[in-house]
Amino acid sequence: MTRRQEYARRLQPLLHDPRYAPELARLLQAESGLPGPRGNLELAGAFAEAVTNAPEPAAWLATLYAWAAIDARVAPTGDAREYLPFCAVVAFGALYHNHACGYPCSNPCSCPLWPAQRVYLLEAIRRAAEDSRWRLREAVAMALQRLGEDEPEALPAILDRWLAGPSLPARRAVVAALAHPPLLRDESLARYALGAAERVLRDTAAIPAEERKSEEFRVLFKGLSYALSVIAAGLPREGFPLLERWAAHPDRDIRRVLAANLKKRRLARADPERTAELSAKLTAG
Repeated sequence: MTRRQEYARRLQPLLHDPRYAPELARLLQAESGLPGPRGNLELAGAFAEAVTNAPEPAAWLATLYAWAAIDARVAPTGDAREYLPFCAVVAFGALYHNHACGYPCSNPCSCPLWPAQRVYLLEAIRRAAEDSRWRLREAVAMALQRLGEDEPEALPAILDRWLAGPSLPARRAVVAALAHPPLLRDESLARYALGAAERVLRDTAAIPAEERKSEEFRVLFKGLSYALSVIAAGLPREGFPLLERWAAHPDRDIRRVLAANLKKRRLARADPERTAELSAKLTAG
């Protein structure tokens, strides 16, 4: 039995009734790995899966929304309590496909209440993208990735709405979510990811110098510094031309983003010659 399967076995009886929420919260915090350098991703994944398979997933929504609302004052970075909003946000991505509409149905359904519940799930994920805690921002990427794996046709429209606003953390969430090889195996999503990455690069290049001193810009910069290489490697025949176009850009921060991505081995594995040429071009420039 794998660790994830063992966690699922332990979680399952607690998810039969929301009255077990306090006990469930204690288990999650005790096994969270926090304080510590790495939270327990296996447990978070098992929890998201277990919630979707609970007898009444909708009965847990109030608890999950309450956990997601636990802010950094109560649960700062690295505190075991931070694991509860982390798990809630990851679970929202899985529940998006579950049709747990909030009405006391015993099975997934297509009733008219479900679209409204999906809006609430997305709003909760979107709020977490603006969180000051990096672990919550990672939960957003994981939630969107799970959503995209379950409903790949729904993801582009959701991310387009996030990109339409001015938020830098939302842009970071978009590129981080799309930097996920299982999603990029779908050629249409891989092509969408390249377009979204180019859009984020274009917006980033237009940010005034004064605004680049902010924490939000730092978070976006850090996300772009690895995500581009994953997205480009997902569809190399179109990904490398994108990198080549932006390697010629005069913006110093854009060039730093490109240089960081070109150090990733995944690009050299995809096309060692073009990777070397691009690296040389950036160094010469």
